[in-house]
Amino acid sequence: MQSSPHKDYGTITDKEDIDIVPKPGLRKRLGIILESRKVHILVLLLIILDILLVIAEIVCSLFDLDKTKEEVLALKIIGHISLGITCVFAIEVLLKFVAFGFHYFFSANHWGLHLLDAIVVFASLGLEAGLHGKQREVAGLLILFRLWRIVKITASVAEGIGEHDEERMKVLEKELRMSKKRIKELEQKLQSV
Repeated sequence: MQSSPHKDYGTITDKEDIDIVPKPGLRKRLGIILESRKVHILVLLLIILDILLVIAEIVCSLFDLDKTKEEVLALKIIGHISLGITCVFAIEVLLKFVAFGFHYFFSANHWGLHLLDAIVVFASLGLEAGLHGKQREVAGLLILFRLWRIVKITASVAEGIGEHDEERMKVLEKELRMSKKRIKELEQKLQSV
């Protein structure tokens, strides 16, 4: 039986939670999508964008660039975009809970980082939604904690490469055995001639 590259992250099997979710295969597919390289890259790009927006808000405050209507509007737009990105992160965490379940945040590999991620995201969301002005800007810096994802993605890529290499090695070993068998057969035919 071939192991799933997502087993360490708590992806459910097709027989689990049938009474809760009518199509468990959908949860499995959702998990595979959420752990895909494209989603990881998208999340990293959103983190970088959010950090840049928070820095822009802080710089504008430091240089008192919030006096004119245009400056205030620009700051509001930046704040709304940042809040929207944090909402995307919150949706991502909720989708991971749906796809992987409780196990992902409390006992899977890297569970502490997953739990920290969820806490940082929801704390950021609550603070960004509840605070205004300079307090909100400082609260926005919580998103810096999400940069741990670089470490997680690097580990995931290394694990994926290792699994791919292992599978490739098995295929090559099988081909080698078959080639050796074929050589013996051909040698026997040559000897009989």
